[in-house]
Amino acid sequence: WSSRACCVPWGGWCGTLQRPAPRPRARTGSRPDTGAGSHRCFPEWTCLDSRTAPRRPARVAGLIRSGLMQRGGLGTVSRRVVVCALGGFVRDGHLPASTYLDRRWIYGGERSMYEIAAAVAVAGHTVELRGDLSRPALEAILSASGATVETSLPSRLPQPDDVIIVPEGITDPGFYDAIGGRGARRVMALLGPPGLFGPALDEGFSAPDSLTVPLDQVGTVEHYRQLAGFELWTNSPRVAAEAAEAAVECLFVGTGQPVPFPEHVPKLHPVAYVGANRWAPLARQAASAVSVPVLEIGEGGRDSVVRAIASAQLLLLPVRIEGQSRLQLEARAVGTVPIALSSNRYAAGMDEAGGAVLVDSVDEMPPAMEKLLADKPVAFYAGFDP
Repeated sequence: WSSRACCVPWGGWCGTLQRPAPRPRARTGSRPDTGAGSHRCFPEWTCLDSRTAPRRPARVAGLIRSGLMQRGGLGTVSRRVVVCALGGFVRDGHLPASTYLDRRWIYGGERSMYEIAAAVAVAGHTVELRGDLSRPALEAILSASGATVETSLPSRLPQPDDVIIVPEGITDPGFYDAIGGRGARRVMALLGPPGLFGPALDEGFSAPDSLTVPLDQVGTVEHYRQLAGFELWTNSPRVAAEAAEAAVECLFVGTGQPVPFPEHVPKLHPVAYVGANRWAPLARQAASAVSVPVLEIGEGGRDSVVRAIASAQLLLLPVRIEGQSRLQLEARAVGTVPIALSSNRYAAGMDEAGGAVLVDSVDEMPPAMEKLLADKPVAFYAGFDP
């Protein structure tokens, strides 16, 4: 991979344009090209240069526009869309206020909601972004995409002409009931399989431990059918496919990161892993069994974390199960090879053709890393000239 590659599915959050736009020039295929500025792609994705992709916001707005229109004609679509990030929820039927908090880092799902808000704004709608917000993370996304959203908003009651987009990871069941009781149009963004982080549709829901949950107990037919009454969007092709198998409509809207990736970061570390996430215990277990130094990446903003990932040849990514992992995209965009578990069925493109190495268990990670580091082709795999 070239460190200049910003890898997103065609169209980003808006993969199916209402009016087809010209396809950008891109190298595709499973075989890497080691020429200057080359990209290595997995077949169903398009690589965009990170310096030009953020300047094409229209490419990431088409599906949002068509998704908002699919339940009626132009006249039925409100120009005001409410996007709720996490936090700030109350039990009196009100939408959360917009509150900026001083936070060193945010979850990937929160960043995804900011990107949805930016894409909706680029599609021509007035957007209210609500919940607990990170000013630096949001401003970087808005600056890169050219979008404008409304924040610093007080709490208010939903209105019948509101379109309200919420993530599936809200743990307060009263919130989902509240936004549906006043005739508002409800869209749930499934950033992970239902039943893993949410949604909490009743008082009895408790999110399972992702380190131990049986893999066949999330994303079940029953989980999808419980979501009747919501329009469903997802950034995971597998989530969309499972919903279809359950006879539930779910719109695949892709994923995309408008903020450019760092370029020309020296490869200073053989292996790294992110210590500030739920998979850190498994990563530490694997890291303790290799003979090379391993960098633990601590809490930090997106830029510092991605730069740290870029400084390593390999990224330990022992994700048992979650949605479309941001870390895998970020690693491949900066020329770092993810060493990942094969158990996460929702990670599209996480295979050898996509520039990753898959193993079946955490115990298999150390020998896989040792072998990859010992073989000269690892440099070729990561996008360097060996």
